[in-house]
Amino acid sequence: MGGVWGPMKSYDSKGTDIFKSAEWYSREDCAEDMFPRAGRSFVPPLTWSQWIKKSYLAGVHSQLVAPSHDERWTRLAVNRDLYFSVRVEQLLKRALVKGQLIRLLVFADVKPTPEDEFWIEEKIRLVTEHGLIEAKATPKGEGAAATANKWFKQFLQRKAKENLPKADFTAVVRKHELTLPQAYVDFIVTVGSMDFEDVMENEGFTARILPPEKLDFTGYRRGQVPDLDEEQSQIDGVMFAETEHGDVFVFDVSAKDSDYPVFWYDHEQNSLEPFAPNFAECIKRFSQKN
Repeated sequence: MGGVWGPMKSYDSKGTDIFKSAEWYSREDCAEDMFPRAGRSFVPPLTWSQWIKKSYLAGVHSQLVAPSHDERWTRLAVNRDLYFSVRVEQLLKRALVKGQLIRLLVFADVKPTPEDEFWIEEKIRLVTEHGLIEAKATPKGEGAAATANKWFKQFLQRKAKENLPKADFTAVVRKHELTLPQAYVDFIVTVGSMDFEDVMENEGFTARILPPEKLDFTGYRRGQVPDLDEEQSQIDGVMFAETEHGDVFVFDVSAKDSDYPVFWYDHEQNSLEPFAPNFAECIKRFSQKN
């Protein structure tokens, strides 16, 4: 694997979607070297202007003239690399945008992460709401959601408990004037409060799903978390899962649909990071520790 392509596969470019390499490179030979070789098959030998007209350089280097001195060299195919994130590639592909980004075969095995999938679905939702694409242009996203819902139903069947205390969802909804996700309601009435260990493959990172009476409807609402960036400051969070070290998980209730996206509040970085498109997929990530 030549050049910088090898190291780039393991480079942490989180948050960066498109950039170019700083270095330029070209073919090893130059026009002045190619000219004598190209002229050998013609009698009499070509002049520089004739060679350019007949060669693949015509129209590309139309201003190229004979070298003014012996030391001059003209590099061919001067370029640099363009790098783009898998999530941008998949966003354009699923939105059916013409003129796709084509990845180098060296990177053919790079797959979107769960965070990428959430980002893609969120951007698809936004551009669909603005009428830039049609809703039918998201077949993979819809398939992923259906798969997660099927997995979630099977999870509830496996983890179902008997004689759980009755949760008063009606009082919570009436008091805060918010509809809780149906998947969350199904989870609480079937499983109850539950701990998930080693979330995101972090040993000791345990997240606990809270019952409705312990949800935090105030601490993570829009404007309540200081020093967030402009995009994160728009998240209107309701905390539904807590950890022992200060991180929490919230529903973004600013979404029109009650199947709210889920964000992870990283207290050390003071940031709200996208975690899952909805509660069902959040539980799937918790359970699979990814």
